[in-house]
Amino acid sequence: MKVVVAGRFYELQDLGDEKINSAFVVLFEGFFHRRMFDWQIFAKNAGDFLDIIAGAGGRDVLHDKFFQNIMTLRKCLYELGMTDSGAEVIDNALEIAQEWERANLGKFVHKGTPYYFKAGDALIRGDLDRGYLYMHKALEEDRRTVPQDYHTLPAHKFCALDFGTPDQALWPLLDRQVEYLKKRIEDYCSTYGNLKYDIFEGHFLNNRAEIKPDTLFWFSYTIARLLHLEDISRKDMESDFASQLEMDILFAITRLTEMTMKPKYKGGKTNKVYYADYLIDLLEQLTESLPTNCTFQGVYEEFKNDSDAAVEALLNGSAYGNITKGLSEKQRDCLLSHAMRNHVAHGFLSVQIIAKQFEKIRERLFNVLFLIVEKLYANP
Repeated sequence: MKVVVAGRFYELQDLGDEKINSAFVVLFEGFFHRRMFDWQIFAKNAGDFLDIIAGAGGRDVLHDKFFQNIMTLRKCLYELGMTDSGAEVIDNALEIAQEWERANLGKFVHKGTPYYFKAGDALIRGDLDRGYLYMHKALEEDRRTVPQDYHTLPAHKFCALDFGTPDQALWPLLDRQVEYLKKRIEDYCSTYGNLKYDIFEGHFLNNRAEIKPDTLFWFSYTIARLLHLEDISRKDMESDFASQLEMDILFAITRLTEMTMKPKYKGGKTNKVYYADYLIDLLEQLTESLPTNCTFQGVYEEFKNDSDAAVEALLNGSAYGNITKGLSEKQRDCLLSHAMRNHVAHGFLSVQIIAKQFEKIRERLFNVLFLIVEKLYANP
């Protein structure tokens, strides 16, 4: 079904109902040929259409076609610079579906498509939180509608950093995140690791048997936050508040590391429950156990005494109190990850050391996460 808009042909989905098909033509003409139209009339026709297909087989496909037509209208409006009108069309179409659901409790309209594009609009504007909220709303819509196959759809692929196929509108955003991740893995390998991106992808990003969805989603969002901060000039990041934002992201990396280790320990043979216990066991497996005069608890106390000096010692390999000289990089990184996990949570870390050493700390914390994937998942 074709319509002509400003001299250009646009293909609309045939919804199998003359009334709603005609309503879409009137809607397009109202926007682009300045003909009078009443959105409420369109809403009434759309509601009737949802009533008609409510008990029909394949109704989810018709829901998708309905919203594809809305997205075509949005695209037309965006191409003409009418972005506010395009965003309003999506909101109005969602309100139609939500009003129908309120009137038909227990029945649902699949709204994955509009939420996906609302997410894209927000992300392109730089509104990260709103964008990820909408994207996860799209994911939930897909999961409810196709519970066996939702992970093959664009929303889940975006949320889980599934780089397998470029079959989505927001591919450039996903591509940038994956390139950032590849660079972090290269940094890890230049230090002491031996991990390829495809191995990380297979044993972490695509490991639905062991890695919980929440871990993947938080990981993807954390990468996006890091990139978001990178887009801000370093000069504009010179404030205590900016360091607090960076500190929060560093804490997120340590949380992800703990979440990644937990399936290998809690509930298993060892049933370890504390992050320090996980790291102690990891170092034992690597035959790099800490010397008896250097413990996780001891380093924790040094952070409480002077967090700046403790961070510098772990980054540079120097001695400071319970932090002994001669520790390997893996030992120092594990101690740093544990200390950051606890001290950021309890507010013991100063913003000054974050401002000074953010990039180095970020690299060391990622090293521990990648080390865990390499040693506990890829080569157990």
